[in-house]
Amino acid sequence: MLNPQPSYTYVFQEFPKALYHPDGKSKQPVIVKNADEEAAQIKLWTPEPTPVAEPVPPTPPIDPVVATVVTEPAPSADRAALIIKAEAVGIKVDGRWSDKRLADEIAAAA
Repeated sequence: MLNPQPSYTYVFQEFPKALYHPDGKSKQPVIVKNADEEAAQIKLWTPEPTPVAEPVPPTPPIDPVVATVVTEPAPSADRAALIIKAEAVGIKVDGRWSDKRLADEIAAAA
């Protein structure tokens, strides 16, 4: 047989057992060997460890290239008027054009 079953059976033993300090960090657990020792310590110690608050994971650094939100300013009234004039004379306006370029295109088309 490759993995024989163990020939012993588990038997629960209450002692020795560890008792924990209520604040959870200032002292090491106390090991008690019997019920009398446990009764003497139970006023100051607890049978269960105090749960420790989960540490907050650090916030990953923000990539400035990805996080940058580019907002274009609303077109000025002058630019809006130039775009209307350009479209009126049949110019297909490229949004990348400056106001000067728009004015030059309108002047050239007129």
